[in-house]
Amino acid sequence: MNPSLTDQLVEEILRRLQKKVLLLLTRGDGYRDEIFTRLRAMENVAFTVAAADDVHDADRWATLGGLRPLDEFAAPQSMAPYHTLLLPFLDVVTAAELADARPLSTVSRVTHHALLAGKAVLALPYHCDPGSELNRVRGLGKNPAYAARIQAHLAALAGCGVSLCDLDDAERQLSGIHATPPVATATTTAHYLTLRDVMADQRLTQTPGARLTDAALDYLKQNRPLPLTRSPQEQ
Repeated sequence: MNPSLTDQLVEEILRRLQKKVLLLLTRGDGYRDEIFTRLRAMENVAFTVAAADDVHDADRWATLGGLRPLDEFAAPQSMAPYHTLLLPFLDVVTAAELADARPLSTVSRVTHHALLAGKAVLALPYHCDPGSELNRVRGLGKNPAYAARIQAHLAALAGCGVSLCDLDDAERQLSGIHATPPVATATTTAHYLTLRDVMADQRLTQTPGARLTDAALDYLKQNRPLPLTRSPQEQ
């Protein structure tokens, strides 16, 4: 197989295996550039950006994927094509509405429907968590009683299935790499094999300590792997 055809095949497989993620874009003036840059670098994700009317930089975020009005996703079945819902700028009001199961805003209703449909819901709590570094820098964590009330809402969200995670953990979940790192020994160093690795040589899966990304694992399930070489002790 010539290199050009191989690259085309890899790109087609990657496109099919990409997770479809609906990103709810709302206002939020902290870490905005950093979050955008990190999301743009994710290769295994196909984003659709649903932007609220008051977002001033929607055109830039549209480069992550198709840009759609947020109101288009208010219907209960609107999340059907998507694997995951991502809220990069979860605010206190939305968190409170969801914690009380009173989805008044469009963002809350879309998230409400995603949770009822059993979709994965990821939310970055940098803006709504009183204990986050962003809010501590802003001096917004000085009322312990009120902060505890907000924390209770966030705990209720987590109990309902919302993954309140930092950007590193969100990247791992969206990319299909497990958060728990493999244990390395003096003689074996664990590492991840990508889709390109296993397409080039499936025998790499026999390397001690090798682990597979979700895309590589799905490819092997659809394509018969080479027979595993048995060790002398197994023969």
